[in-house]
Amino acid sequence: AAPFVAQGLQGPAIGAAMERARIDAIATAKSELPSRQVNPS
Repeated sequence: AAPFVAQGLQGPAIGAAMERARIDAIATAKSELPSRQVNPS
């Protein structure tokens, strides 16, 4: 959470920012896979 604290975020805002970062990372990873390897969900 340190990078988020450095951005001036506090409390719930840190959790929200971390969750968005996690979702973005997952979306990026999925978009880099060949479409045939992406599991439908």
